[in-house]
Amino acid sequence: MQTSRSPWLDRLFRLANLAIIPGWLLMIGAPRSRWTQRVINDDRFFIGMGGLYAAMLGGALVENEGNGFSFSSMLNPTLDSIGKLFQEGGPKGTFAGWTHYLVFDFFVGRAILRDAQEKQIPHWLVVPALLCTLMSGPLGLAYYQVLLRLRGAA
Repeated sequence: MQTSRSPWLDRLFRLANLAIIPGWLLMIGAPRSRWTQRVINDDRFFIGMGGLYAAMLGGALVENEGNGFSFSSMLNPTLDSIGKLFQEGGPKGTFAGWTHYLVFDFFVGRAILRDAQEKQIPHWLVVPALLCTLMSGPLGLAYYQVLLRLRGAA
């Protein structure tokens, strides 16, 4: 059962997507600026986005109770139960899933930049890892791990 989407949910979704962009631009384009250092050393963004994620996930669970989509199905995930989140979880379920990706990819990108700065890895070598992480978190993390091993910094 798909629930109808409200205009406020669309606006909030756009805002969540826009909220992450400045941090990525700073990490990629100005890695040592004081603004970037604030971004990579402050957890308030993650706390806020975690709250948004919890609200969307909770809303999806409440709105779709009885459709085979439940919290217990998330504790023992199957391809079918994960598919239900995106197919039958409604707009809030999809929003929660996308927020999950946004937050974790940004968290990984932040960890990569911190680690690279601590290890004094030239930023031009780190930019591809950040771009890959932005587009596909695990791919960026894998790239960075290979980079560390090639540089003997792992």
